[in-house]
Amino acid sequence: YILQKKLTDQLMEAGKLNWNLTVSDLYDLSELYMREKRQLFDTISQVAASEVNFSNTLGELERFERDWTCLVNTLTLYQHVMSTPELRKASSEADKKMSNFDIEMSMRVNVFEVVKCLVAQSGTLEAEEKRCLDKFMLKGRKNGLETGEEQRNVIEKLKQEISDLCIEFQKNLNEENSILLFNPDQLIGTTQSFQDSLKKAENGLLELTLSYPHFFPVMETCSLSETRLTLQRAFNSRCKETNSAILLQVLKLRHELARVLGYATYSDYTLDGVTMAATSQCVKEFLENLKVKMKSMAEEDLTALSELKLAETGDKSGIAMHDYRYYMKRREKLHFGLDHEAFRPYFPVTKVTEAVCGIYQELLGLKFTPDTLCKLWHEDVRCHVVHDAASGELLGHFFLDLFPREGKYGHACCIGLQPSCHSATFSQPAVAVMLANFTRGDPGLTHDEVETFFHEFGHLMHQLCSRTRLSCFSGTRVERDFVETPSQMLENWCWTMDGLRRLSCHFETGEPLPDQMVGDLVRTRFVNHGTQTLRQVALSTLDFVLH
Repeated sequence: YILQKKLTDQLMEAGKLNWNLTVSDLYDLSELYMREKRQLFDTISQVAASEVNFSNTLGELERFERDWTCLVNTLTLYQHVMSTPELRKASSEADKKMSNFDIEMSMRVNVFEVVKCLVAQSGTLEAEEKRCLDKFMLKGRKNGLETGEEQRNVIEKLKQEISDLCIEFQKNLNEENSILLFNPDQLIGTTQSFQDSLKKAENGLLELTLSYPHFFPVMETCSLSETRLTLQRAFNSRCKETNSAILLQVLKLRHELARVLGYATYSDYTLDGVTMAATSQCVKEFLENLKVKMKSMAEEDLTALSELKLAETGDKSGIAMHDYRYYMKRREKLHFGLDHEAFRPYFPVTKVTEAVCGIYQELLGLKFTPDTLCKLWHEDVRCHVVHDAASGELLGHFFLDLFPREGKYGHACCIGLQPSCHSATFSQPAVAVMLANFTRGDPGLTHDEVETFFHEFGHLMHQLCSRTRLSCFSGTRVERDFVETPSQMLENWCWTMDGLRRLSCHFETGEPLPDQMVGDLVRTRFVNHGTQTLRQVALSTLDFVLH
């Protein structure tokens, strides 16, 4: 309780979070959370039908989630960011326990029956309260709470097994630390600065990890097909044995869960009531229509890439997966005069961070202030306080953790820690974290990394600028297929003349991108767009078909 109060006091009064928890703290706080939540559910289950109202049922659940979500998210964040393996392991284990417990609580029929009494009062509820009730009832039905006890037990067991496996799957990826050894002659085409940044093994060979700042430069610039093929296979085989088995088991369990609940497929189950695309048929038609629209553009792209490969190597086999990124960049350079490596010196990460913050402050009417007193989980991390520029209202805090390290989450994402909520009597600021794995040091980022930065930062702003009364609708807690929309819109500023000038500053001269380079970049925005879009369609279709 003391630790939880310390966390809450820090958060509410100064926006600070506790990143000094021990292994035992992680376990103890997770137990405290489960104990308090069980007690709340027991209390709600005792509310008489004649006394049911929003405040003593869903209102109590909302207040609990509002007050405890940050603690839970902090405990589970440890597995993705901490440098100590023991802390990551404890966080993962606590995550499994709390996830299974949450599933158990979501299966409480006695609480569902009490809340169901609210349906008769739905006409008197405010809009957010009515939506909260509708979501709760839908979730209850999708949990099988209107079925018999035997079937509910099966559903609960299936959901807990799936949850455990998904956490284990991500844990395996986070802990992946393969190293491949190459001599400099096997990295022909990569820049000298890239090779100089690599660690050397005892035998003098260069060490390549499978992190993005190593993988993408080699796949995009190394002229040796054998090197690219070796790296591509290793990258696509990360945790192959363990995670392939987990994936097959998860697919089996998900299909079984869907059938038990009366759905034809898991896709039908997961889409029901929580996405704008409400049915599997809608998703299928969308993907098929997009495939048709992009087919001719993709065929033109592949023809151009294949011809370029043939001209340079005499190989008529066409574009393989390990060729794709290399010849895509070669096409942009040879046919359109776009040299991506020439842009790096203009995008030093410090300048890009400053410019991204500046643009978002201007666009959204915000003021960011660096919080230099906040204790952080790693020396790379930075924290900012966010206020409304006009009113001075505190909107929240965000953390930036931009560079790769062993054991850290390997992709780019935004994680909400504390949801915001605002009413006449209560206001809670948001707290969110952006994780990325950008290239460290000079000369700087690629434009692709700049675009990723702008995109993920958009998710941060979605979290912090949200204005809802109930925290369950705060930030990115929207329909799942809408989550990416704000960021996809906002990232367009990375492709405007003014945006690119503001984002760029040569790390040695301080000069912005020359107009010619800006024009070249903007003009080639949709080069290779056909194959890139169809790749996303293929990944989405694979996911859809598997489920």
